[in-house]
Amino acid sequence: MYLLKSPSGTYYTRLCFPKYLRSKDFPFDVKISLCAKERAIAVSRNAALIAKLHPTIHTLPSTVHFKDFKPTLDDVIIDVRGQFSKNTFQPLSSSPN
Repeated sequence: MYLLKSPSGTYYTRLCFPKYLRSKDFPFDVKISLCAKERAIAVSRNAALIAKLHPTIHTLPSTVHFKDFKPTLDDVIIDVRGQFSKNTFQPLSSSPN
């Protein structure tokens, strides 16, 4: 999982698939827009998205193919994006002093 900024200023997360899945027609990685141009918002959204996607991907059986998994991936992304709000956000806070 990586946080990338496109030339247009929008942040993306890059999620790499495990090697055993790549042999089942999975791509090396997927890039998912975080719909944010501010880094603080992007970091929070990245954490929320990865928290849902990471367990989903790493519990997949080795028999699944990408075409079968793609709808599940899309559903998770849509679900997390539904929680994004343009008016309010809470950046990750530092530890209390």
